[in-house]
Amino acid sequence: MNDEVLYSKTAIESCLSEMEASSKKLKDQIETLMQDTKSSQGFFNTPEASEAYNKKSGDVSKDLTDLDGILQMLRREISDGQVNMNEMDKKMAQQFME
Repeated sequence: MNDEVLYSKTAIESCLSEMEASSKKLKDQIETLMQDTKSSQGFFNTPEASEAYNKKSGDVSKDLTDLDGILQMLRREISDGQVNMNEMDKKMAQQFME
């Protein structure tokens, strides 16, 4: 059995950058959704229809916000793992210098 752990620092950095970009895109989509919801209020014939639209819009916004929270949590975990791997690399390199 091989005990080697291989990883690509470049791939990890790329992954973290993509996750950050996705998070920003989600936040932009939430903001756009909320603006569109506010501007669409005059299109409804009844208060009930407007309330139903607001509720659905709020549900979608909450789902996107929850998804962004998960994405940010994963990003932190990957970033922490990267820091730990870098520290381990430094410790291993120091052992060769002794």
